[in-house]
Amino acid sequence: MDAATILSSLKVPACYDVEEVVEKEFHRTKGHHYLDHAGAALYSEGQVHRVMGDLSSALLGNPHSRHGPSDASTQTIEATRHRILEHFNTTAEDYDLIFTSGATAALRLIAETFAWSPGHRTPPEDSEGGTTEPENLTAPRNSEGETTELRDKTQQCKQTTKEVEESQAGAFVYLQENHTSVLGMRGPAHEAGCDVYCLTTAEARHHLTEDSKGLSITKNPVLVTSCESTAVTTVENHGFGIQGSMNGYEDLTRACQDPMAPKESSISPSTPSGSSSHAPQDKIETQTQRRNCLFAYSAQCNFSGSKAPLEWIKMVQDRALDDLLLTPPMNKKETERSRSTGQALPPTGCSRGTTWYVVLDAASLVATCPLDLSRWKPDFVPVSFYKMFGYPTGLGCLLVARRAWGVLGRTYQGGGTVLMMDSRQMVTVPRPTLHERFEDGTLAFLSIPAVRHGLDTINRLTGGTHNVASHVHHLARYTHHTLRSMRHARGTPVARLYLAPGDSWHPTTHGPIVNFNLRNADGSFVGYAQVERVASLYNLHLRTGCLCNPGACQLYLGITPDKLQTQFKAGHMCGDALDLVDGEPTGSVRVSFGYSSTYQDADQLLRMVRECFVEEPLTFDLTWMKEEIDLSWLRPEGKREIGVTGDEKTERVEMKGVDKIEEEREADVIAERGKKGDINDGKKESSDNNNIYEAQNYKNDEAQDYRNAAVLSVTTPQTYLSNDHLITSDSTSNHHLITDRTSNDHLITSDSPSNQPNQIIASDSTSQSNPSNPLSTHRLTDIVVYPVKSCAGVRMGAWRLGGGGLWLDRRWMVVTAAGATITQKRLPRMALITPRIDLELGEMVLSYEGEAEWLHIPLDPTEPLDTSAAAPCGGRVCGVRVKGLDCGEGAGDWLSRVLEVQDLRLMMQTNLRSGKLGRGAAGTPGESLSLANESQYLVIHRPSVRSLLREMNSRGLEEELTEDELVERFRGNLVVDGGEAYEEDSWDALTINGATLKAGCRRCQMVCVVPGSGQRTKEPMLSLASARGPSMLFGVHASALPTTQQGERRLCVGSVTVTMK
Repeated sequence: MDAATILSSLKVPACYDVEEVVEKEFHRTKGHHYLDHAGAALYSEGQVHRVMGDLSSALLGNPHSRHGPSDASTQTIEATRHRILEHFNTTAEDYDLIFTSGATAALRLIAETFAWSPGHRTPPEDSEGGTTEPENLTAPRNSEGETTELRDKTQQCKQTTKEVEESQAGAFVYLQENHTSVLGMRGPAHEAGCDVYCLTTAEARHHLTEDSKGLSITKNPVLVTSCESTAVTTVENHGFGIQGSMNGYEDLTRACQDPMAPKESSISPSTPSGSSSHAPQDKIETQTQRRNCLFAYSAQCNFSGSKAPLEWIKMVQDRALDDLLLTPPMNKKETERSRSTGQALPPTGCSRGTTWYVVLDAASLVATCPLDLSRWKPDFVPVSFYKMFGYPTGLGCLLVARRAWGVLGRTYQGGGTVLMMDSRQMVTVPRPTLHERFEDGTLAFLSIPAVRHGLDTINRLTGGTHNVASHVHHLARYTHHTLRSMRHARGTPVARLYLAPGDSWHPTTHGPIVNFNLRNADGSFVGYAQVERVASLYNLHLRTGCLCNPGACQLYLGITPDKLQTQFKAGHMCGDALDLVDGEPTGSVRVSFGYSSTYQDADQLLRMVRECFVEEPLTFDLTWMKEEIDLSWLRPEGKREIGVTGDEKTERVEMKGVDKIEEEREADVIAERGKKGDINDGKKESSDNNNIYEAQNYKNDEAQDYRNAAVLSVTTPQTYLSNDHLITSDSTSNHHLITDRTSNDHLITSDSPSNQPNQIIASDSTSQSNPSNPLSTHRLTDIVVYPVKSCAGVRMGAWRLGGGGLWLDRRWMVVTAAGATITQKRLPRMALITPRIDLELGEMVLSYEGEAEWLHIPLDPTEPLDTSAAAPCGGRVCGVRVKGLDCGEGAGDWLSRVLEVQDLRLMMQTNLRSGKLGRGAAGTPGESLSLANESQYLVIHRPSVRSLLREMNSRGLEEELTEDELVERFRGNLVVDGGEAYEEDSWDALTINGATLKAGCRRCQMVCVVPGSGQRTKEPMLSLASARGPSMLFGVHASALPTTQQGERRLCVGSVTVTMK
């Protein structure tokens, strides 16, 4: 059986019609391949329609009120609470459900309220950061001396109590491969004096074997002897609930009594019938004898997708980790553990009884898999609903098992969590039900009902999460096995994949996630940021970095503490794009599937890898599958064994290109030997006009006819004076002029700067700098102004300088009604918006291909266009708030219509902003910027463009471009010719009627947008990465240096003096 058949056979059809689900419920994903379901699931259209139907028909009010709408909210919330319990196959008798803002908030709640030290509760802090002393409400104040003595005794008592509590504190044990939210629980545990332990999955498997079930002390006779003298009584009602011996309301009300009064004097509310506020004394363990220990692990790792055994829950609760407590914890030294007594403490694992509780982080698991809480009974289960069905966000819950209801207590009470509170005394009586005591403030009563529709949608579309679990597992398995089998022509693996020990790729051991790093043919790593940028060209939406799981990232990538410090010193931080340090990856690439994912999504990922990151010919090595995966069911009669062909140990299949994605189970992984894949489908013809003439992007006669009102043919040299701006045209070629449709008298030419505008002025072998001469003369060939950020540019022969760069450059930008910036990166067809400038009329005119109406915008409005003008903008443009004027409803309506995005606005900048270039970049302190991303000017070097063009043509991935077409892709303000390719890396300053400084420029995906069509292409990014490395540096940032020159400054095409470093 060949490789194609084997890998294709891994495409197991889902138990429901996925294609129909996508067609009916996910129209917005057409043309996109969403592979970040572990980050956030996608909501279905039917789900949102049902939610909106509820909101538009139901009258809901604050559940803390007592009117009809309030009662409706309360009933809806409780019905949703029971619906969630039903989803996890449990009842309110066994689990209580606390609504939170998400899984992280649920984990924080556990960490901050868990009874790490039995009987201990931290008193509230006063306004100055100290603790508030309980007041004796019955006794008068003593004299000053007696008060001082009492305070001294109190302080001494506090110190003794603290030492006792630290000796009584329990332990917190967690797996290294956990989300940051679990790792964050270490802080409160450490503050409470607990021992903290970190285990890898492999170490946990060693501790939690079948042999370790039951009490671990039975395996150690010495421990049995040392523990026999300690009276240990089983606790049935643990801790502090309404049924426990340490009621939350008792702790608070007792603070109002005489500290020396007996416990019986404490006030308490009446308890519900059938229950008691105190457990029988003979069933309560002495507090100094019990240690509350907490074990936290993820049911499914959000980094690797590997699942941990749920059998661990019962084993840990049965004290299988007691032996671990005999080892030194990570947060304490022996001297710290013995300082309170002056002598070594007995082994913590047997000095007193232990009660173990388990936190099962189920946020990743339950997104695509069922969790049966009638079979598996963890004590705490945090969940985020947006990971399950996309909407609502900002809502989750904490499921708390009955046995753990008494170990959560808190000192803060408010926002509807109390039965009674005296504002004049330290008297507070909390509500008796667990969730009532922990759901502070007003619940999200408009969002909680949406959870029911989310759960119903999963069942309606898929038949249940068990079907989803099977489908996403097979998608991940197919993707993983194909990636792992890929080999470069040299035989080196294409990818390194990450799995937990013991993960056998069974549905019970692995979920919907594939995590990997790509490798070059020489074995070096490809940075995840480069993969992410290329993926966007294929409309692949995936996740990169450490994925909020630093433990797994450090474990799988071999990042030692020393390496971690080195990476941090090199500038790497969580969430950044610094993907390689000393050639080693700082993160990885994760793809994750959901119930709406298809094999087309997986194939698109594999296609990207094949086309962009594989040294041809691609081969496959399947021997690992024979060794690790049971594929006997795939071997029909008479077929040879997988990976074995006579004496050969590897079956290798060449692949020269890419086939189209085929339907059902057809082989998409292997293309025909030597076949060239067509990756230019849909690419439009390149323009015959190679220059950026007033952003002229039209490619056919019809478009040219449409523009006749604004495009004139110049046959003789002309000079126009308009508002004291000198504008020249040239007689040697056909030029496109900027004009208003109503006036042809005042024109701005966007002509070529020389008498031979289309001539290549210098080649890589001519006009080179003299290495021995630090000064080298170059030529400025183009000046381009981009009035509207991310729209087309206007080419000039001369232009004046403004305070933030070229006058009018990036002075306007398109924003949403919420103030978020819209760029070509999000909306490529912005490139089709063409600006023209009429200086006589003092206006900018915007046009769009196929739109009859033009938009006229005044250059300097004398009156505010909108009195509510100051609007924030987001994204990379605005590290700080940018104030601007809304150009009016008409401009917004026009943009929304041509760009097909609702509620767009055109904002004009009213104040320059400070530059924010990073370390090692050019730009002066306090540099003033327009709405450009990083600097006043972007300078492009033509010899470097030619070198890149040769690289692109040699790769042959797309139709050949001209030099000027490629220059246009980079959207530079200034284009310089002369010198050698990439010598701009060593430029220090350029003198063009002034001076500028340079810095490296990391290009974004906009270089892959075709100006004439608004379509994304894979080039020049792929060739840029090949030629310049993963950083893809190209061009230089520049800023004008301060000058004593009086009057207006301007730039003109012509000679440039370049100073080398």
